[in-house]
Amino acid sequence: LASCSSSKSSSSAPASRSASGSENIDASSYENVFNIYMTAFYTDKNAEKVMEYSVPKAVIDKLKADNRYDEAKAGYETKISSQFSAYGDAPDYKGIISSADMSPDNYVAAASYLNDYYQTGYTDIKVTSGYEVKYSIDYKNSDGNTSNSECSACIVGIEGDGFRVIDGMNGDLLAKLYYSTTY
Repeated sequence: LASCSSSKSSSSAPASRSASGSENIDASSYENVFNIYMTAFYTDKNAEKVMEYSVPKAVIDKLKADNRYDEAKAGYETKISSQFSAYGDAPDYKGIISSADMSPDNYVAAASYLNDYYQTGYTDIKVTSGYEVKYSIDYKNSDGNTSNSECSACIVGIEGDGFRVIDGMNGDLLAKLYYSTTY
């Protein structure tokens, strides 16, 4: 995960916690969508579900139409397995520590990031809302001790498509990527 910082202990109790059995979680709020995503990633190791909650439907449809869906899914499987191979035991998602509204100035950057993520051609999604979260994960070090990492993610609302997670990013980082890249 791109935007994590390690700390020896968590400074506050998480605001949200991943629920077991994600099929019972209400996907209408950004917090619940994020918890579904984290459960799919860290508990279920389900690349298809991770994609469902991080990739816009229009991009998934385009990947399928271009016969690139399996390739993209394999990339997510690699991302998931690399987290487990890097940290040994399954990282323990502790929950959302804090959240805030993402600046509307960063919506265009988030849409651009999601539209062009797989370089399959622009899919023309529109981001209508956004939230930035900090969340906590405990990892077991090679010496067996547990350390805590605080990470960042954006959860964006897509017109006609619900919320999607952009893990390892915050709105300012998305804007820096957007404004430093020529499309």
